Amino acid sequence: MNLETLWDNHHVHVRNFVRHKIGNRTDAEDIVQNVFIKAGEGLASLKDESKARSWLLRIAHNCIVDHYRKLRKTEELAEDQTAAEEPVSDFNAEPSQGCSAAGKCSSP
Repeated sequence: MNLETLWDNHHVHVRNFVRHKIGNRTDAEDIVQNVFIKAGEGLASLKDESKARSWLLRIAHNCIVDHYRKLRKTEELAEDQTAAEEPVSDFNAEPSQGCSAAGKCSSP
């Protein structure tokens, strides 16, 4: 089986699966392209052609997980940038009144 045959036989099913999971049509189309790129790279590992659809859906699932990981990293980066803009206390300064250098504070 070649990549063109895989595309002809399964791309509609893979596309519908990805669109259902993602919701964003543009992102879904990008993911479907990635699925078939990865399928082309790993085509030699497909031993049983009757399992091509489930093999492609597993690749699609993994690409969807990768997509959400990238989104999460982008969101974390945005939060980190916001936190970096906040002032940071100077840990080298003298301890504040009533506190030791070890961070233990006594009651007033």
